[in-house]
Amino acid sequence: MHTPEADVVMTERLRQHLGLRADGVLRQRVQQALDALRQSRDQPLESLLPQLQPAQAAWQDFLDRVVVPETWFRRDPGALSALAAAVGAPPTPPRRLSVLCAPCSTGEEPLSIALMLRDLGWPDTAFEIQAVDLSQASIDAAARGLYRGHSFRGVEVDWRDRHFESVAGDARRRLRQPLPPASLRLACADVFELPPPAARFDAVFCRNLLIDLEPEARQRLLRQLRRLCRDDGLLFVGQAEAPLLHDAGLEPLGGRMNFGFRNRLQAPAAAAPVAPVPWRGGVAVAAL
Repeated sequence: MHTPEADVVMTERLRQHLGLRADGVLRQRVQQALDALRQSRDQPLESLLPQLQPAQAAWQDFLDRVVVPETWFRRDPGALSALAAAVGAPPTPPRRLSVLCAPCSTGEEPLSIALMLRDLGWPDTAFEIQAVDLSQASIDAAARGLYRGHSFRGVEVDWRDRHFESVAGDARRRLRQPLPPASLRLACADVFELPPPAARFDAVFCRNLLIDLEPEARQRLLRQLRRLCRDDGLLFVGQAEAPLLHDAGLEPLGGRMNFGFRNRLQAPAAAAPVAPVPWRGGVAVAAL
């Protein structure tokens, strides 16, 4: 069984190295991950804890068990609609559109973006989506590209059947037309450590990560996202995270339920005009 001391040690280690908020939810996930890891490796926690450090193999195994891969296709239609409105049909001559999804979980979000671009007429050669996640297990699942029914919750059946086909002898579905590797690049990586690309991303999706971080780590991540996104590019976050970008002064896109922002600061609000003060007989009278 796990010990309270091990829970505390690993929760604090995640806070220090990843900036995660050390709350009861995280501690419960840590407890479950430690129990599963101890059983799978058949080792007592006392010998496991020294191995659970960044850059060691057991650390990645631990992260895979802590990360919760909760996602589905077209989960945030407002964000997809806002991106579609911003990019429109592919330009002539075409230019390469670049999008970052971090974290990407098991791939449903980056695939939703890619399929939206296909529906707009963008050829696969005209866009590149970089999708990263801390969990190697999630990246491996995204690379396999096999999805069960829960990944399609709330999705129109005609959209699903247009883009996905059943796998013989399997309850899962896969893309009818696979994406080339240059259009969807998957990597196990920490978004904090991504170097800014030579040409920064046109759009960055970072949904439901900021809310899991401590305040200082949130600010660091927001600065990192702004470095990764081109000036005047688009930033999309989760519903509960939108106030953080409002507070940072970023310009909201407007529209319904997209939680998107321009990577630029809002112009200061113009001062309200002051009503002229009427004069009567050379004496100022307060305006009512």
